[in-house]
Amino acid sequence: MLKRMMTLLLALMMILLLLPAALADGAAFEGTALPAEIKAYFSASNFNNYTIGADAALLMENTAAGNYFFAVTQYNGHNVLHGFKQKNGKYEHFLRTDKALPQGEGTFVLFNDSMSGWVSTVAASDAIAIAYRRSGDTNNLVEFIEPQKSGQWNLRYLYTQGLGFDFREADVFSDKIVFWGNPEVNTQSLGTVKGTVQTDIRYFSFSAFPKSVKEAKNKLSTPPAISAASQLQAKNVKFTGGQKYAVYSGPGESFERGANGKAAVSTNDWIQVFGQAGDWILIQYAVSSDHMRFGYIPASALPKNVTVGNLDANLGDLPAIISVNTFLTDDPIKSQSVLRTLAAGQTVTWLATMDQWVYIQLEDENGHPFCRGFVPASAIQLGGVSQDMGYSGYFANGGYIASAQATVHADRTADISIKVSAPGDWLTAQDVITGYQIYGNNTLLSQNDSLFTRTAAPNGQCRFALSCSVFVPQGVGVLGLCPVYPDGVKTAETVLVFIDP
Repeated sequence: MLKRMMTLLLALMMILLLLPAALADGAAFEGTALPAEIKAYFSASNFNNYTIGADAALLMENTAAGNYFFAVTQYNGHNVLHGFKQKNGKYEHFLRTDKALPQGEGTFVLFNDSMSGWVSTVAASDAIAIAYRRSGDTNNLVEFIEPQKSGQWNLRYLYTQGLGFDFREADVFSDKIVFWGNPEVNTQSLGTVKGTVQTDIRYFSFSAFPKSVKEAKNKLSTPPAISAASQLQAKNVKFTGGQKYAVYSGPGESFERGANGKAAVSTNDWIQVFGQAGDWILIQYAVSSDHMRFGYIPASALPKNVTVGNLDANLGDLPAIISVNTFLTDDPIKSQSVLRTLAAGQTVTWLATMDQWVYIQLEDENGHPFCRGFVPASAIQLGGVSQDMGYSGYFANGGYIASAQATVHADRTADISIKVSAPGDWLTAQDVITGYQIYGNNTLLSQNDSLFTRTAAPNGQCRFALSCSVFVPQGVGVLGLCPVYPDGVKTAETVLVFIDP
């Protein structure tokens, strides 16, 4: 590390001797006449008043990805990096970015680095160092970029002395940043922060790069793992960088937009896609290392040749009811930040489950959907639940009445409660119900009447109550409860409880 730094500092001393100089038509460059197509590009009227420093241009031949030319143009402190790649004997412009460079008056030097240890995936001689010294300042900055065989150039290393950074060096990877302090004082790493990093020089932002290890920990994150049991399944998609999209809570601009109407996603970070609904895709992305967000962006944002599943095929459309006061969030995994509060008894549409959360949709009084998000599974019940069927069963021996309720939870477990009523002088020993057989859509779910717990109910004509829990398969809409007596099952006296499938 120290040897690498000392060699770099010697190279940086070149900056002190340089003065900006305009790149004139036909000027000699690296011993070779400037290619005509590059000269024509910089001779265009939109480059009037711009200059290219005497050492702010570099021809790179025979790299891992071919022949390239790079240059930095400057005008009134506005600095822009340009790149050209040779195709079929001619140089074509492929890169123009000001985000990758520091802004302000200063001097740039582009040079090829032949030292070993700077790069890891290609020959070190292919790497480019972009050195910068701000006018009137003794601090320096160097960015090293390296080519891939695909023709993409990636940031690999950043050196800074001052300029608002709390570190001296940073080794940059697509999935982490390794920070270093002053190697003359401490050769130990300041820390490694893992997370998705935009290294493509076309989309890399110098101003957004973390200024410290602490800031990196607050900014960087990785896509979370989604449980295989979730009805929402993610696909990690590499989007074209440098784009930004408004994010809505549902598939359309009529749905609410989070972050006080400002929710947006940058394609420079990781994005998970859960499927396509019409012209929209459901995504999850990072707002920060401890805050994520679900939402929808246009399906046209997907890169070419990338397909995702049909989201609607994985979503239900079931009436449900909020069982206790709770909240709606678009970030069930990390922050669980509150989008809005929901009151017990509010009706919603059940869309899907994800671990201990239920994905729901809210509609206005006219039935128009306006928001989607997640609620805790413990705070919601499928629609038709907790319906007291009243006097729904008339039984033998003078007649007594049974009423039943069933509460279905997110895991499809139904809590069944049955109240048995009768005249005060009724119910002999042989007539006491011991339990119920449970049918789902006429299919036997449980024959063991010992599942039921019996409790006394001393109020009014309700003589006792029976309760149990049973798993209800998806699609079952009616539970049939057949009483079990000491002498057998009375199937003709079924109590029906209607639930939503």
